[in-house]
Order: sequence, then structure tokens, then C-alpha cells
Amino acid sequence: MRLQQTYLPVGATCVPLTKIADSKPGIAEPVYTIGFPLALVALSDLDNTQVQVNSVEGTITRYQSAYSFATTAPIAGGASGSPVFNKYGNLVGVMNAQVQNKDNFNLGIFSTELLKLIEEANIIE
Repeated sequence: MRLQQTYLPVGATCVPLTKIADSKPGIAEPVYTIGFPLALVALSDLDNTQVQVNSVEGTITRYQSAYSFATTAPIAGGASGSPVFNKYGNLVGVMNAQVQNKDNFNLGIFSTELLKLIEEANIIE
């Protein structure tokens, strides 16, 4: 399955508020992570190094709590904060933990919780 939305172009640096999902993805729904692993930060000269950031697919496997979920979408160490999109290109969450010694069991925070924080901070753009 591929992302069916092309709204976020190559080189995009932000997700517009209109592209943040206001509902939680369902169990078994496909999701995609995009990451920039911590190991790449150690490169001394990123300007002269080609870095490929891949989008990888997984599914929502369970709700961990009212505000977080588990997914099979793989992430690398240091990729906390990576966005999680649904197949329409809407932000459905942000990765916040990789469970050590558990392949493809990673945790994220729902975008619905992020929207609450954005509203509380009175951010409009």
C-alpha cells in the first residue's frame, strides 16, 4: 500500500494544522512513519552528505492508553518525534518510544492529543 496523498511535497518542513487528523486511527489501520535516526545527527558534514529518509509502513496494533498507541511501523533509535501518517497523508500521531528487544513494537502519541496541546497554546498557524 502507498500513501495516497501527495499534499506533503519533497522538502516539506511542517504539517499544516488542516492535515492533523482529529480522530484516532483504528486498530489494524495502516500507518506510515518518516524518520531521521539519531545516528545521522552524528555525521559531521550533513551539507555534503546525501541522506535518504524513508517512509515505512506498519499498522496500529493496540491502544496503549487514551493518548497513545502501539504500531508495527519500524523506527530507528533516535527517531522519537517522527510523524505518523495515515494513507491519506494526515498526521495521526508522533512516535515517542521504541521498545527494546521487541521487533516492530513502537509507541506513539495520537494527534488528537497534539491538537489539544495546540489549542491550549492558542497556536493558529
